[in-house]
Amino acid sequence: MAKRKQVSNSARKGTATTSKKTATTRKKTATRRTAQEMISELQAKIRDVKAREKVRELRRSPSISKTVNVLRGIDQALEFAAKEGNTTLRHALAGARRPLGDYLTSQGLKLPKVKLPRGRKPAILR
Repeated sequence: MAKRKQVSNSARKGTATTSKKTATTRKKTATRRTAQEMISELQAKIRDVKAREKVRELRRSPSISKTVNVLRGIDQALEFAAKEGNTTLRHALAGARRPLGDYLTSQGLKLPKVKLPRGRKPAILR
């Protein structure tokens, strides 16, 4: 019984390459951070923790918490007005929401994204 020579698929198709590609594997070397880099990263973490603490204190404030509740109410009213198709009311509510939202974001609070009306204001609100 004669042994058959095994032929690869690429050789059968006539696309065999003459040069073999060798996979070069490089070992990843760990780079050491300098003391200054570690200090700067830790200082950034400290700033983040202080900012979060400031936001927590703001949320404990009765005036800020009531303002956030008012903002949520305005957002709900915007949704209801959009469902009803009342564009005049939507623009009026959006005009009331903007200064409150700007103040709260300037204090460091993150507010949820809301769909504000687009387009021209109605003549009543100009």
